[in-house]
Amino acid sequence: MRALGADRAAIHNPLTCCGGEAGWVCGTGCLNEQPEVARMIGTVDSKIEAEDSRRWALEALFNTPIRHLMAGKLYGKDLAHATG
Repeated sequence: MRALGADRAAIHNPLTCCGGEAGWVCGTGCLNEQPEVARMIGTVDSKIEAEDSRRWALEALFNTPIRHLMAGKLYGKDLAHATG
């Protein structure tokens, strides 16, 4: 990439790089970076889905005993025996 001025280096910006701002020399940087960016986004999406599943499971584990207690299906004395 070439410098925009003496004090500022050019920054690769996909919004302006390919034909947007005069003086940008894009080359194949845009196309070369796309697979890596797509892979990173896929990894982040997978991690978000895993955390959502984990959160759902933990909420279910927490809420089920509370619902049973409030419905009278489970008593406090039963919890004391179950935990120790």
